[in-house]
Amino acid sequence: MRRILWLLAVLCLILTACGTKTGDESGAGLPTDMAETETQETAEFPSTVSEETLQEILTHCAVFFPDSAEAYIRGNTCTLSPAPFLEDGVLYVPAAQVAALLGGSFVQSGDFYYLNYMGNVSILMEEYNVMLFNSDSVILDRTPVLREGMLCLPLSSMSKALSMGYGKSVSQGIYLLGVEGAPQEAVLAALRQRLLGEALAYRANPRLQELADAYGLEVSRLEQAADQKTLWRSDETGVVCRLWLDDGGQLHSERFEMSFRFPENQVFVSEKGQLRCLTTGEVVSDDPEKLYRQELREATGRYMELLAAWCISGDTRAGELLAAYRDALEGNLTNEAYTQDRYAPYETGLYDHSSGAQAWDALLSQARPGDFLVFSASGAGPEYGFFNHSALILEVNREDGILRLLHARGSEYGVGADLEMDYLSFAAFDAVEYYRDYETVFLCRAGTLTAEQAEDMAAQAYEKFNGYQFGYGGRLGLEETNCAELIVDAYAMAGVSITDDNYETRLKEVLKGNTKNLVPIPDDLLLSRNVEVIGVWKR
Repeated sequence: MRRILWLLAVLCLILTACGTKTGDESGAGLPTDMAETETQETAEFPSTVSEETLQEILTHCAVFFPDSAEAYIRGNTCTLSPAPFLEDGVLYVPAAQVAALLGGSFVQSGDFYYLNYMGNVSILMEEYNVMLFNSDSVILDRTPVLREGMLCLPLSSMSKALSMGYGKSVSQGIYLLGVEGAPQEAVLAALRQRLLGEALAYRANPRLQELADAYGLEVSRLEQAADQKTLWRSDETGVVCRLWLDDGGQLHSERFEMSFRFPENQVFVSEKGQLRCLTTGEVVSDDPEKLYRQELREATGRYMELLAAWCISGDTRAGELLAAYRDALEGNLTNEAYTQDRYAPYETGLYDHSSGAQAWDALLSQARPGDFLVFSASGAGPEYGFFNHSALILEVNREDGILRLLHARGSEYGVGADLEMDYLSFAAFDAVEYYRDYETVFLCRAGTLTAEQAEDMAAQAYEKFNGYQFGYGGRLGLEETNCAELIVDAYAMAGVSITDDNYETRLKEVLKGNTKNLVPIPDDLLLSRNVEVIGVWKR
């Protein structure tokens, strides 16, 4: 574990990420190369914006210009140090100063930075492009950077940390924080005229202009969608990529190759969780990112089933398929063996006799203190992974058919609260609301501890974690944990490394396949390869 990095008095979270692959939208096909920066100029917008509209923006928003230390924050002219700057297509601002000017705080403690605004806490580290917003992880456009000794964040990241809208005009070189909706180009041109005494010519991205001309679409509509990262295009095989504009006006792409195929050679926009074709106006599917995540969640569940079949019954065919599914979970959803199994799945028979009271009794008979359970509810969002919860077994009462568990399960209760949900029985799956949604339970064990060593480890875990809070970000100064971290740390106390810090998923956006999370979630416990599945129960 990376406990040596964790702070003694505050929550310590480490998230790491690899950058998302992007390319240029080249006009005729999917992007492959770097984006072009040339633009097409048109006439300036006429100034038809009322003074009241401009004053409303200046009163409620923060306004920035690249390489200008002078900013306008809620009606006040401020001098920022360092000045906002563009780097690799991303506008950065000094986080501490901007947060303070907006009424929040930004402090450093060790390697961690905490941004607190309106009761919400965001946690960052300089080298990681993942920000924890309360208990949600957010993938940033870029990592934070140090400039003149100050930590600077992408303005889009400040927008997420402060729960504020974000708008910009590359043509006018103006960027807003706190705006509602997407400001029209004419409004931003008038705002620049008001603040700097000049408005600049509108410059259309040439690649989007070509796309608009090819499909008979308004380039402004495409640019708005690209700004909001809701613009999509399919190739001749039905694979889609998302097109998006960075703060410098470059057009990038992000390819989503999965089993699902979309209408070929079309342009789409995602809105309200659906994908709409811009040429026909028809809804063609759910949002592609949602489909991608759901497929990866299903692949994760299938991997867990194959792993359990291999561990419990020595199913060789299941064992052979594990490598293909691990490849899929790394983002390769075109792996041939994976694809074949997805459409014609091998029947493991794992769940054929795994339901009901008799199956629960069988699982109970194998359980011992120090083992742990992982739970899955199919109705949970794919961003949470396949397993949604885990718990350490403290005691086994075979006579009454009850397992006493140690959970990290909600900040209102804390850990080790000895509430009704700490005692799990077959009846509890229907009688206790907490368990009703869980459909699948795996009984797992890690390492080669003797029964006595495992029991001692469980007792030590209870002593350590009793009174901890669950979750991250909202309770600075109190020790916190999540359910999988609790299990990893409990085993570490006994000298058993479950994951070797090799967490192969991430808390939320992990299912895009590009980012690894250094705080474990339940999926990581089985993806680590250091855990054996002992028993399975399914509703």
